[in-house]
Amino acid sequence: MTSPKNRSNSVRKVKRRTPQGTTTIYKRRVKGMKHACAVCKGNLHATHSLPSLPKSARHPTRIYGGNLCHMCTGKAIIYAQRVKDGSMQETEVEILLLPYVKPLLKK
Repeated sequence: MTSPKNRSNSVRKVKRRTPQGTTTIYKRRVKGMKHACAVCKGNLHATHSLPSLPKSARHPTRIYGGNLCHMCTGKAIIYAQRVKDGSMQETEVEILLLPYVKPLLKK
């Protein structure tokens, strides 16, 4: 019977042939995926999922930190300001950015 730490889907079974010619199964931990931006699907930098780190060190503390990259966050802020000023209508905002622009309009 395998040990409890190896009885999960986060452990991958890898078959290796030994020098004696037999095949053994090693268990290797699967790394998690990198965090991605919700709009452009690009990699988010400075985000970690280690539970040993404090929450403030796991993602940036700026607005939408950990959800949007810096470029998409900037776009959302610019679109929100343009809608507030009246130079742009809410229907002209990109559909993917709309859920992030609407809360900024209420502020």
